[in-house]
Amino acid sequence: GALDVGQGLTDRVAVRLNAMGEDSRVFRDGVGFQRWGINPTATIAAGLNTTVRLGYERFDDRRVVDRGIPSAAGRPSDAPIARYFGDRDASHSRLAANVGTAVVEHQA
Repeated sequence: GALDVGQGLTDRVAVRLNAMGEDSRVFRDGVGFQRWGINPTATIAAGLNTTVRLGYERFDDRRVVDRGIPSAAGRPSDAPIARYFGDRDASHSRLAANVGTAVVEHQA
């Protein structure tokens, strides 16, 4: 799912919120991922020629890494395509990102 909403609060301040979430499984047995993100921002007209933009982003991604079907004799294995090769307990990947931004623009 995704969300994108914005609103001017005054003639000098506007805010926006972007958010997303996903919980997916793939065709291979026991493999999938969950991820979500949120990104609120604000824009402020700080003066006649100055704009300030502030933002924050939080993104989280958790998954079992799937490296696919191994090859044998120069071609993909004859194993069923849904078979997972590897150790699910040792193949977790996680990203947790926190990013803040501030941009000041001034036109002389």
